[in-house]
Amino acid sequence: MEALSLTGFKTRSIISLITVLTVLLLSFAIQQRLIEQQKHNLVQAAIANELSERSKSLTMTLQGLLSAEPGRHRVNLKRYAVEHLSRISESLNYFQSTPLAEPIDNVLNSESETVKQLQLLINTTRTVLKDEEPEQIPDFNSASIRNMSNNLRQVADTLRETQRQHQEFQITALQQLLILSLTIISVSILFVVVPVLRRVKNDRAAIERQRTQIARIRHTFDTFTDHSQNAIINYVKSSGKINFVNNSCVEMLQYQSKNQLLGESIDAVYMVHTDETHPAMSARLIAIDGSEIPVVFDRFSSHRIEDGAELVWLNLTDLRPIIEVEQRSQNAQKMESMGTLASGIAHDFNNILAIIRGSSELLKMSVDLSNNAQKCVTHIIEAGERGASMVRQILQFSRADTEYLKVIDIVENIEQTLELLTPGLKKKSEVVFQCEAEGNILADESSISQILINLVKNASQAGATKVELTLKKENQEFVLTVLDDGSGIPQEAQDKLFEPFFSTKKKTEGTGLGLSVVHGIVQKIKGTISVDSTEGEGTRFTIRLPVTQLQVEEVVTAKPSSPMVSNQRILLVEDEDNLRNIYSTYLTMKGFSVTEAANGQEALAIFQQAKDEYDVLVTDHNMPGLLGTEVILAIRHLTKKPLLTIMVTGDIEDSARELKNQGLIDDILTKPIALSNLDGAIEQSE
Repeated sequence: MEALSLTGFKTRSIISLITVLTVLLLSFAIQQRLIEQQKHNLVQAAIANELSERSKSLTMTLQGLLSAEPGRHRVNLKRYAVEHLSRISESLNYFQSTPLAEPIDNVLNSESETVKQLQLLINTTRTVLKDEEPEQIPDFNSASIRNMSNNLRQVADTLRETQRQHQEFQITALQQLLILSLTIISVSILFVVVPVLRRVKNDRAAIERQRTQIARIRHTFDTFTDHSQNAIINYVKSSGKINFVNNSCVEMLQYQSKNQLLGESIDAVYMVHTDETHPAMSARLIAIDGSEIPVVFDRFSSHRIEDGAELVWLNLTDLRPIIEVEQRSQNAQKMESMGTLASGIAHDFNNILAIIRGSSELLKMSVDLSNNAQKCVTHIIEAGERGASMVRQILQFSRADTEYLKVIDIVENIEQTLELLTPGLKKKSEVVFQCEAEGNILADESSISQILINLVKNASQAGATKVELTLKKENQEFVLTVLDDGSGIPQEAQDKLFEPFFSTKKKTEGTGLGLSVVHGIVQKIKGTISVDSTEGEGTRFTIRLPVTQLQVEEVVTAKPSSPMVSNQRILLVEDEDNLRNIYSTYLTMKGFSVTEAANGQEALAIFQQAKDEYDVLVTDHNMPGLLGTEVILAIRHLTKKPLLTIMVTGDIEDSARELKNQGLIDDILTKPIALSNLDGAIEQSE
């Protein structure tokens, strides 16, 4: 649009310029014509002046001839007359051969009688003065000569008048020329120059508006493209030369500026993907470091105004975030499936381990065993504890174990964990803790301990001689880093590092659950964890945990368990027969009166028969029919008598935690439990 306006402006300006030049040339031509006429008039005036002077001279000569006395000065006069008359005769010949302008030729020309007579007189006189015989002797007397002299004077007067008239004519013509020129110029200015100038002004304003509009459109376009998350590339189809990229393209390809890409070939950064195994990756961009970036693209063409060249526009969407989200979704689904499976397995394992541990403890309490037998029972209990620890890790991984979060002092928790952890490391590694912050977090008591135990043990097993722990505070987050100088983690293994049952260790050295448990714990307390490792140099784990402004509650020290408790009646609800018998036997040994129920419905029926006789309710949670929480709520509605309620379960669900927060459950014990925890919980809750 701007180019067309400029073209029209140039055309109109050229036409106006030609018009003005034509007027000026016409004025100049008229002026030149008048100047030539003036020159011609001046020549004629000069001739008239010369003729006037010569007529005077001739008159004087004739008068001299008439007044001369015979013989007086004859010789001198004769010579003078001959020379003078010769010059006059030549002048008359010139007058006869040169036409005179009006009105001189009306008085004196080659046919004039006066000139003829004068010519004849001069020639005759000159011949006589030369003492020669004239061919023709004119009949002149003094009167005739005086008459000729008068005629010549009249001619001279006429010539002078003619000169004056020509000069007046010249002045008048020049004035008319000036008036005409000024009139033409005024008309030109009025009808040509003024409209042209007005149009030029309007065109300039229009051009300025167009430029402003173009600048606004360009600014809008640049703003849109530079804020687009997609990479946008424009290149010439014939040459492949890139002539536009946006900021997202520069960032995606890891260049420093747009100028590094402008003018480059499109083939240097873009290639169509032909791998049939990844049909969604329709194309790839090539970053400055040579890495390939999967993209999908929209493509359309346009034409450049200047030369009509075809331009190709590419709108490229980076597939890496989409691929990452898909991978995370797949991993989440896999983790969820495995978590569900692990939760179900863990529940059964907990019951099995609880039976093993409870039986071992009863055996150890009721029979006088030899030292070897005592050791065997102790080994059984320890193995059961290790199995219970593994089950807890499985439950933590599956997130079925969502223990009650409380305010803990993170620095105190780290220091206590390191005191217990360092002596137990199989491979001696120096553990250094550098604390640069203090404060509290919301977590369960074992969260930080389990995180540090897994990470420090992994570093020690990887051959680290030094493990550095650093705690800092950034804004409203604690940043806990665990840095070791061990063997590092291979690059190909880092993407799978937090997957359950994945391990880079030997089969006899790990279960592959440690880091997945750490990942689950960190997520449970609203934190994040990342890893940076170089094989052969070491590994750095960075954990970010939110700060809480809540204060740590005062801890009440539990009373030590007494060997015997007063005779209280306990309603024991457990669907696993062997485990129910173990709990009942132990509590009976401790002096309690125990009534057993195999499920929730049976427990309610028993309680309704003697609801005021029971002091304690001990129940499992996951049972067929009624859940443990439902049994507790139903019994609470059946009696107004204070009733101590204890839940023994393999995993703590939100419903149980909510009842505990409401005061409807006094304590929750996690299977497999030490039998001493049962009477300890009863005594502590009194």
